[in-house]
Amino acid sequence: MHGLAFSPDGAVLAVADDAAVRLRDTRTGDVITTLTGPGESARSLAFSPDGAHLAIGDDSGAIRVWSTATRTITANLKGHTNPVAGLAFSPDGRLLASGGEDRSTRLWAISSGEQLATVSHRRNVSAVAFSPDGRRLATAGDVGQVWEIPSGRPIATLTGHDGAVQAIAFSPDGPRITTADKQGTIRVWDAATHKRLETREIDSDGVTDLAFGPNGTYLAASGVNDRTVTLWDVRLGVPVAVLAGHASSVTELVFSPDGSRLATADHGGTVRIWDTAIGKTITRLTGHTGPVTGLAVSPDGTRLATADHKGAVRIWDTATHTTIATVKGRGRRVHAIAFGPTGTRLAIADDDRTVRLWDAATHKTTTHRIGGTRPPQAAAFSPDGKHLATADDDSAIRLWEVPSGRSIATLTGHTGLPRRVAFSPDGKHLASTGDDGTIRIWDTTTRRSVSTLKGQTGMLFAVAFSPDGRLLAAAGDDPTVRLWQVPSGRPVATLTGHTHLVKDIAFSPDGKRLATASDDGTIRIWDTATRKTITALSDLPLLLYAVTFGADGKLLATAGADGARLWNVDLPADPFSAVCDLEGEQMSREDWILYLPEESYRRVCP
Repeated sequence: MHGLAFSPDGAVLAVADDAAVRLRDTRTGDVITTLTGPGESARSLAFSPDGAHLAIGDDSGAIRVWSTATRTITANLKGHTNPVAGLAFSPDGRLLASGGEDRSTRLWAISSGEQLATVSHRRNVSAVAFSPDGRRLATAGDVGQVWEIPSGRPIATLTGHDGAVQAIAFSPDGPRITTADKQGTIRVWDAATHKRLETREIDSDGVTDLAFGPNGTYLAASGVNDRTVTLWDVRLGVPVAVLAGHASSVTELVFSPDGSRLATADHGGTVRIWDTAIGKTITRLTGHTGPVTGLAVSPDGTRLATADHKGAVRIWDTATHTTIATVKGRGRRVHAIAFGPTGTRLAIADDDRTVRLWDAATHKTTTHRIGGTRPPQAAAFSPDGKHLATADDDSAIRLWEVPSGRSIATLTGHTGLPRRVAFSPDGKHLASTGDDGTIRIWDTTTRRSVSTLKGQTGMLFAVAFSPDGRLLAAAGDDPTVRLWQVPSGRPVATLTGHTHLVKDIAFSPDGKRLATASDDGTIRIWDTATRKTITALSDLPLLLYAVTFGADGKLLATAGADGARLWNVDLPADPFSAVCDLEGEQMSREDWILYLPEESYRRVCP
């Protein structure tokens, strides 16, 4: 398999296979038509931006431009003397760049077929790419190079790779250039200064192809011998997914124009189209006029409450994503919201040192002044709904009777501002975190501190009990997340991966996953058994305030500077069955060792 290209509307995938190029319907996989040349194998493909033309470069060095409407050749471009390895249309569709194994890059005018410029290289050219503004061309050969368009004047040479550069790409928004060499090293460069920004190792045996997603957030890269494609978060430089399923090394890959699909081809001739939408936003909830600072899901999962920096609270139907109720704000920030265990009450901790209790049946609120000198930072209902805990801004934790609002206890011990409170599932303990960097565990009967947990540095913003009450998770200024055993207080794990402070954490209802929201602009979902990242959700603002799972664990709600979002985080109930459905056959011993190294090999497919 020598080339892949999506049409601009994503409806057609062109697949180059020996002497023919087949156009396939991306929905059904059916062949729409077959374009045949004079007998030479097709080596590279490119659709024009308007989809009206498809350029095909072959082993002889010839380039043929086809009309996609009439399926006829409209231009024959001759100049290369060896196979054409790379093709790219300029953003306006007027120019075509070609890179060949005759150590040259050529620039063509589509309207006339005239060759406008020729650039010589010391080695074969494997890839070409236009900048988004069409003013520069990047080429991959013995080194990465950047050229002025249309003059062909050299602008920069990207040096530092130990071997020949195999692939090159501009990010769609323009500020980065990515290069990959045959040794498996990927380098990211500033497109303006041409200085190296990052270096990543992908595969020790080499990289065969790479491609940016349309928004520049993700980079897909394939290695020579691992038969997988890795999706990378470009901003953070971390892998977020590995696509496995090919039986031989992946030779080609390309994103659909909207980024929702990735087409990959392997050495054995198999083409796969992947859905890249798993773990992506289902919807954005619009209606707030600024940052959303609080989230709460009703116990039955049918409602989501969101609060913003102006004090407004909206109640959403999680199925239809529509607003079903609003609680008028007071012009000042809501610091925390929490549903009671029956879902009939919502506590709203306001910036004016009050807590409002909203009745879900009547939509009326009652306001209780909490005392203290500053606003409450957090609120949590006890499992029986009879009490409410608040973290006050005077270093105290307060317990209140519900619904009367009568103060029943003040818990002191923190030496700094308390940030978060959480009841254990059985209601016997209350955990609190604060600016003093400690976690305190309180006995809710005696109202005394029974344990103080230390180990993390700086302020702690989040704390949560697992659904079975056996684990406690905490996070804050330190970009790690710590897991502690309850009730012993023994540290059991440190989760690393975030690069900035962690604002919020939440266990899934079954306790098998933990979601963490960080100011590095990502949500990470962890396996609580293996303590490894399952996935990372990107394309988020750098200011994230809250995260929570839906009642069934399939939805994740996030709140940040750009509002509230709902995400699909549904994982297959039976991963083995999912793999069998994907592969259509038994998992090989090699794949088993790669993905399940700690388990003995066995046949799992019917």
